[in-house]
Amino acid sequence: MKILFKSIQDILMFSLAVLTMASPAFVLAQSSPFDVEKDWRGQVDIAPGKYQPKFKVVLGARLIPGDKKLEPAQVTTGSGTEIEKADILIDEGQWNAQGTRFADTQLKIDLGGELVATNSLFQDCVLRKGGAWFVRYHSSKWTFNQCVFTGQFIAPMKLVDIGVKVTNCTFYDVDLSVVQYREDIAEELTHEWMKIENCRFVRCKVPESFLLMTKNCVFDGCTFGRAESEIPIRSPVSVQVHLLNANSSKPKAGKNRDITVIQGDILIAGATSLQYQRNGKTLSFK
Repeated sequence: MKILFKSIQDILMFSLAVLTMASPAFVLAQSSPFDVEKDWRGQVDIAPGKYQPKFKVVLGARLIPGDKKLEPAQVTTGSGTEIEKADILIDEGQWNAQGTRFADTQLKIDLGGELVATNSLFQDCVLRKGGAWFVRYHSSKWTFNQCVFTGQFIAPMKLVDIGVKVTNCTFYDVDLSVVQYREDIAEELTHEWMKIENCRFVRCKVPESFLLMTKNCVFDGCTFGRAESEIPIRSPVSVQVHLLNANSSKPKAGKNRDITVIQGDILIAGATSLQYQRNGKTLSFK
């Protein structure tokens, strides 16, 4: 059987077809979803690699133009994924980051969105509430476990906007946000989305309102803010603070707040199981 080719393109296409049939493992490369200017919906699994998105990334897409209802997106990034200089809005859905490195990225969450990050790095990233929708408490939800932050963390920390579950994380050189409580800090500290536990803070600036959220945390060379008269409080609250550096400043407590200082590194706190390297604000996996 003779096969006639009219152009070089025909020859290339025929060769590609033969190669595909001969090798079942041969898969055509697919473009990254970061390269497409459209909102994301459904399940989106990002292949390992380094990405610098060309367009704003929005999770949650309208099926009908003008309709307020969004179809959520479920995004997963795993080990070996690095995202730099991105603008991300989790409008509707969830981003599950496992072993992911975010650098110089703006990440916002609206009502209906959630970030769940484990064993991940956040290098000088802007983290904040996005969009216009809100409820009485915790309109955006952020979960971090065994993560490392440099330079920045969530700001501003308004209870109407932000809900956090932060465990076993390490912070370097972060000016932490004042926490804006709504009615009564004693009651609001019992909320499910008010957790900062077993974390390590290194050379951070720590306001009293943030410090009162912490539990079993270590502070190394940190600077503590003034006693805040703006905190609404009806019942006494207390917190134990573990100071690694005996020469560091001591935290100040306002009325009806008790801060007990414990000297020494007697806790296993921070992202102790995560293998990473730090050079100033630059973070990388080992």
